[in-house]
Amino acid sequence: MIVPGNSEPELATVKVAKKLSLPRYLYRANTNFISAFLDECYDEDINYYRVLNRSTVIISNPDYVKHVLLGNYENYRKADFQQNVLTPIVGHGLLTAEGEDWRRARRTIQPSFQHQRLLGFTQVMSNAAAKMAEDWRARSGTGEAFDINAEMMAITVDIICQTMFGNDITDRLDEIRPAISTIIIELGRSPVAELTGLAKYFPRKMKPHVLAALEIVDSMIAEFIEARRAEGVTGGSNHGDLLTMLLTAQDSETGKFLDHQQLRDEIITIFMAGHETTANALTWAFYALSQRAAVYDQVIAESRALLGGRPAEFKDLENLEFNRMAFEEAMRLYPPVPGFLRQAIEADEIDGHKIRAGTEVVISPWIIHRHRKLWDQPEKFDPSRFATDAVAGRDKYAYMPFGGGPRICIGLTFAMMEAQIILATLSQHYRLSLVPENAGGYKVEPLSRITLRPHFPMMMTAEPVA
Repeated sequence: MIVPGNSEPELATVKVAKKLSLPRYLYRANTNFISAFLDECYDEDINYYRVLNRSTVIISNPDYVKHVLLGNYENYRKADFQQNVLTPIVGHGLLTAEGEDWRRARRTIQPSFQHQRLLGFTQVMSNAAAKMAEDWRARSGTGEAFDINAEMMAITVDIICQTMFGNDITDRLDEIRPAISTIIIELGRSPVAELTGLAKYFPRKMKPHVLAALEIVDSMIAEFIEARRAEGVTGGSNHGDLLTMLLTAQDSETGKFLDHQQLRDEIITIFMAGHETTANALTWAFYALSQRAAVYDQVIAESRALLGGRPAEFKDLENLEFNRMAFEEAMRLYPPVPGFLRQAIEADEIDGHKIRAGTEVVISPWIIHRHRKLWDQPEKFDPSRFATDAVAGRDKYAYMPFGGGPRICIGLTFAMMEAQIILATLSQHYRLSLVPENAGGYKVEPLSRITLRPHFPMMMTAEPVA
């Protein structure tokens, strides 16, 4: 186990309360949802909450989580809270679809995300990482500070755009980047009406600039779909990108293709979920490494020894073992999606605990990954937790940065390939250092907005690795 030295600072977390009044709970939940979890949640298997007309339970025992996500998953649909936030933007894609609509979409799209079909995208990831390494050369060693989260957002947007649309998107990146950023910020809003269950009386309204951003993205998606269909893409024309895969994807049971609305919803879902989560996870990984010199040394040494200056490629991934361990440990402390909700369709019982119909069930990787019953010294950054032997002896529902059960993130393999390639490629060249608050930086604070992002710009400097 790697034990931080006395001079190493504590890693950023949120202030945990023993008790909250209703107004204080609503304030915390509205501004930063993970800060509304009481201290007892990190010790107990299950916690009950009731806020006005919303009944909620938080489950942390891996067996309970497995019951909801796998054993009896058909009784637990996506909760109204998340559906009301997500559906106006992403429509009825895999992220929000339910029942037979979800099963049909999953059957149709799953083959496009199989391991072998994704291998061709790793070259796009390697090229993007190499370009960023070169772009950083001018600022490295100068003390120039930059926001690492903005950098990671930029590289993952470029990767998802190119893997989705191929070279067709290259000239449109400057147009689509700010539109996607605007939409992501909107997805992060959690109005009090949603938190209290009063949304049906006070419907969510999007501001004009958000609607304009959606129009930009929707128009671009429609343009690309129409252009590919005009080429006769389903008749054999193949650009080798995700759009082609989705256009040619067929339901294995019915033989049907996705219609235009289904294509749009799946594409925008992949855009929204397929880059921000990875960007944030990489941001937190670089942050944690910058605070733990001994761990960072091992990441750098492994990357340099294996890569020798070239960008990481698919063939390198199995040998970047410590890079993987460090990244997975960063996702334990800072899970890309810190919490998700299910809603009981019918009454249920979990290990003697009664769950009434309509109850919202909160499954929070943020809590589970820091639960005192599940992890030794849970606040410590220790990549050895993800050595092969350690992983084999742990319940897989004690660590779930990509969810679990049949609805586990379809982009898991894509995200892990992308993150490891970027982390190793950049780490062999540069050591990032956090700019402290007293030197012009900002406070580091995790902010829950559907995904887990830094509350403020995370300013860093890059020093060349000797």
